[in-house]
Amino acid sequence: MFGGWVAQGRERLPAGCRKERQPIRLDIFSSISELSFTQSLIQMLESTPEKQKITIREVAAAAGVTMTTVSSALHARGRVSEEQRLRIQRIARELGYQPKVAAQMLRARTTSQIGLILPMDANTHEGLDGHATPILLNFVRACESRGLRYHVEFFSPNQPFSPPVQVSGGMVDGLLVGGYVGKPLEEWLNASGCKWVSVDEPADYCVVSASDEGMYRAVERLAALGHRRLAYTGGPLHYHSQKAAYDGFLRAVRDFGMDLSGEGRVVHFDDVSRPSLLQKASEWAAEVLRQPAPPTAVLCHDLVHSRGIAYRVMKMGLSIPEDLSIIAVGPATVAERDLPCMSTIQVNFQSLVENAMSLLEGAMRGKKNLRKVVRVTPELVMRQTVARPRPA
Repeated sequence: MFGGWVAQGRERLPAGCRKERQPIRLDIFSSISELSFTQSLIQMLESTPEKQKITIREVAAAAGVTMTTVSSALHARGRVSEEQRLRIQRIARELGYQPKVAAQMLRARTTSQIGLILPMDANTHEGLDGHATPILLNFVRACESRGLRYHVEFFSPNQPFSPPVQVSGGMVDGLLVGGYVGKPLEEWLNASGCKWVSVDEPADYCVVSASDEGMYRAVERLAALGHRRLAYTGGPLHYHSQKAAYDGFLRAVRDFGMDLSGEGRVVHFDDVSRPSLLQKASEWAAEVLRQPAPPTAVLCHDLVHSRGIAYRVMKMGLSIPEDLSIIAVGPATVAERDLPCMSTIQVNFQSLVENAMSLLEGAMRGKKNLRKVVRVTPELVMRQTVARPRPA
């Protein structure tokens, strides 16, 4: 089932309603406890800076590069490094420059609006610690920097399928889909003729996080510190990121001679509510850590798993990271929310969304030889939950 809201400049309209001024609907973030995120989103949506006409020449001068380099960075073409591209786009945003691609798309299309569909089930923790929040935040930023209006809809993959209003109603000219969409929606979108790009799930056009590389590097770091006995927690393997991360983990276990022996060392939890998932992870840790030769490190494909495990470690009178090192997949805002601050494999959501927007723009312009699949490497960030194992 779908529901959403429309952002047009500084006017937000609930889908299907008359055009009249409305307060921001924060109820869609009711499960998000991060006040900083809410404040950032409000400030971004309600700020009204007076922007003067900025030319590409002024952006080039401020960035210290040629106009050709600026054009390549803003239009996602040419040989410009990822770091340079993001820097130039940041400078352009700060100056208030509107890339020409936005004007071209506005003239060529009928609604001048880009859509985002986010899978979010009220019964899970996806909106809090998963992909939905950072994808949404970076999508809004990307649209604002391009001078594009946008429409956002949420849906639950666990509910009976119904077509997204923004596409079936002709409200958008292109679409990003942030996460697992399921076959019914994918088939419907392909049949609709709407250009769309998937964020972090496979599709004809998609930008995915190289979760396998991130997990491989995490195991490699643990091996270098002297760890040999590992454990792993993940989610349902029908999600691309879950499957890719687990494949990377198994490949690293083989390459570095790690030990997974012991009952239940690898577990894949179902999609459940946050409290249930915390409890499941805690109970799993209690069983695994009581084994005669328990793991010295665990890799989690979810920060909720890691919090449940950390709670159980402390309840058992053990210490992190002295008795158990933990590395989890998740954003810095969540990893640094509580002590100990979790070491993480951090998905680069800004790069994911920027690449997805560039890919969508190319598809909508009918660009030939368009790269259909883009992989973005995550970052391994060490904080307070990784150390060498205790001597045997």
